[in-house]
Parts: sequence; C-alpha cells; structure tokens
Amino acid sequence: MPKNSLRLRLLIAGGLTLTLALAAAGLGLEILFERHVQRRAIAEMETDIRQLLAGLQVSKEGKITLRRVPSDQRYEQPFSGVYWQVKSTSDTIKRSRSLWDDELAMPQDDLPNGGQHIHRISGINNTQLLAIERKLSVRRGDKTFNLLLSAAVERTEISEAVQEFRNDLALSLGLLGIALMIALWTAINLGLSPLQKLRDALGLLREGQAKRLAGDFPAEVAPLVGDLNEMLDQQERSIKQAHARAADLAHGLKTPLTAMSMLAEEMQERGEHDNGQELAEYADRMQRYVERELILARTSSSTLRKHDTTRLNHIIPQMIRTMRRLPRGAQLDWSVDIANNETLRVDDTILGEIFGNILDNARKWARSSVAVTARTVGDTAIVTIIDDGPGVAPERLSEIDQRGERLDSRRDSTGLGLSIVKDVMAQLNGTLTMVSPPRGRATGLEVKLEFH
Repeated sequence: MPKNSLRLRLLIAGGLTLTLALAAAGLGLEILFERHVQRRAIAEMETDIRQLLAGLQVSKEGKITLRRVPSDQRYEQPFSGVYWQVKSTSDTIKRSRSLWDDELAMPQDDLPNGGQHIHRISGINNTQLLAIERKLSVRRGDKTFNLLLSAAVERTEISEAVQEFRNDLALSLGLLGIALMIALWTAINLGLSPLQKLRDALGLLREGQAKRLAGDFPAEVAPLVGDLNEMLDQQERSIKQAHARAADLAHGLKTPLTAMSMLAEEMQERGEHDNGQELAEYADRMQRYVERELILARTSSSTLRKHDTTRLNHIIPQMIRTMRRLPRGAQLDWSVDIANNETLRVDDTILGEIFGNILDNARKWARSSVAVTARTVGDTAIVTIIDDGPGVAPERLSEIDQRGERLDSRRDSTGLGLSIVKDVMAQLNGTLTMVSPPRGRATGLEVKLEFH
C-alpha cells in the first residue's frame, strides 16, 4: 500500500483512535472494577461488624462478652488475611483467631457514637490492609463504655481480583480491537469504493471507450464528477473550434500556395529557372507542413481512441493495396502475417496515417520485399514493418525521426513522415523504435510500433 494512500491514512487514523479509545475504556473499567471490589469488601466487613454487634454484651464492669461471632471460617485460620477485633476503653480486646496474638493497629481518630471510618493500615508481616472501624458507646448504670469494633481484609485479595479482571479485560479488548479494525477496514473500502468507480470511469474515458463520466456517484463525489464532465464538454468544444480554425487556415492557404506554384512554373518558363525552382520547393514544403499540422490537429482530438476496434488484418492489407498503385509498389513482394483477431481500439483514420507513412517509406527504400507482422504480447499490440533496403547507419538512427530530417535527397520526401508517426504514437502512449539492420539480415530497416 503506497505511503500517501488515502486508505492507509484513514486506517492509521482509525487504528490510533480505536487504540486510544480501547485503552481509555480499559483503564476506566479497571478503575470501576477496583472500586466495585473494594465496596464489596467493605460491605462484607460491615456485615461482619453487624454480626459482632448482634452478639456483643458488656457487663457493668465493662467486661466484653461475645455470644456470636462472624461465621466466615477464614476468621478461624491464623493469618488468613481477614481479621476482626473489639476493643474497649479499658483496653480489653476480643479478636479473631486469625489475628493470633497480634492486633489491628487502628489510627487514633475522633469517631462519633455510631460513626464509621475506613482506613488503609499495615498489618501482620507488613501486609497492607483495608479496614473499617465503628464506635459504639454503651451505658451501664452511671458509667459509659466506648467500644471500637474493627474488621480488616488484606489488599492483596483485592489486587489479585483486579489483576485477574485486567487479564480477562485485556484479552476481551484485544479481540474487540481486532474485530473493530476489520470493521474499520471494511468501512474504509466501502467508503472509498466510489473513488475506485470514478477511477474506472476515468480509465474508460482515457481509453476512448466513453466521452463523459457516467455512473451513480454519492453526493460527496457527484459535484466533482459534474465539474469534470463540464470540463470535458468545454475541452471537446475547444477542440472542435481548433479543428474548424485549422481547416479554415488550410483552406485559406490552399489558394495562395496554388498561386505560388503556378507563379513558380511561369518563372521557370520565362527562363528564371533557379528562382522558380526555389519558389516551387518553398510552396511544396509549406503545403506539406500544412498537411502535417492538420494531421496532428486531428489526432489530438478525443477521437484518437474510440469505442469500436479496428481490425489490423483489414486496414493493413488495404494500405498495401494503395502502396501497390504507387511507383515501384507493384514490383515489391509484400508479405503480411496478421492473425484474424488482432485489433486496436484506435481510430482507423489515425491508423491510416501511421501505417501509410511507414509503408510508404518502406516502398521507397525496399529493393524487393516488405514484411508486415502483428502480434499481441500481454496488453501490448506490436506491429513490425521490415524492408530489405540499404538501411540506416546505426549512428544516424536517432536522426531519422527528427522533424524535417532527410538522410538521402535522392528520394522524394520532406522528411516529415516518421516525425508525424512519432508524434502520433506519443499521443497514443505508444512507442516507435527502429533497428538497422534487423536481426538475421545483412541490410534493411525494421520499424516497430507498440500500442499499449
């Protein structure tokens, strides 16, 4: 996945948000559970103190008697972790067996009659205890006896319960996080699917299979699609206007160029041969440049690629029949190797310009034969045209497709053919390559056209 992917950014942002949310939720649940366990422990100790109160008797002398003690068996096990004690002002102490000979060291604080405090104290063997203490004043005759009833539990029991809950919670939140990330990934893909749909529509537009972006897009994407379609309509109108202007320009130049050609002939007839010949060459060159620009203007339109396909085994033989009518064309051996299913989604007029220029160049230079083959490799259609002419020196191959460059003045050419083909292939996102001599041959030129 690319680093600047919108899907990756959303996934990272969503993942971080989920992680922080789950961490905060886990911490909050842990705190709430710890408080719940602590309240539960306090409630149990309060129940034990009420049991002590129910069985408590105090004599007139302040002697403490317990007819009933808490029923939890842990109070009978030494150092079990739960303890109780009853203490009077005369330091008379009744304690649980779990305390053995020790006592709970409760802080000295001022408790009202019936009041209760919660303490965190140190216990046996430096253990940490959670304790509650309640004060009870008992009057016997003219004497008042203050009793302190205490119960305590080791905090390790609470900590162990919290730790077990933390482990279970971590596993649960981890599984929930995985499920939420899967849901997030699904939601992101569903949310971004209109962009993929838009990309597919743009691909059809680029390949010439559509002229506008079509489809049912969501409200967030529809304005963008509308703007793009409006821009495409405007571009198409501009192209049509440009074509019309180019046609008007060509029509406007046709008459002056014809007049220049006639004037050049008249000058030659009057004996001004050099000036007439030079003027004729200028007029002819201008005419060819105008034709070149008209071709490039036509190929730059949105009809470069189209909905229908052009069959190569139809258009190339048609071009070869035209070549046979030209000088030396009928004397050459034209071989064609094209499968019936070889097609291109390119306008047949544009293909006529491409193959016409290449085949005409091969006709002019070939000694006896021209071979044309076409095949498809993956998504690329490759058309190869090989002639058995003198070829081109390897160091001059880079010059052959330069605009207006001629390597031999003995052939009737302005040097614009291959330059036009190169420009058109670039607009088609294709490539033109030349090899001289072709593999397995002593002479000749191989021109390879690749349509991606």
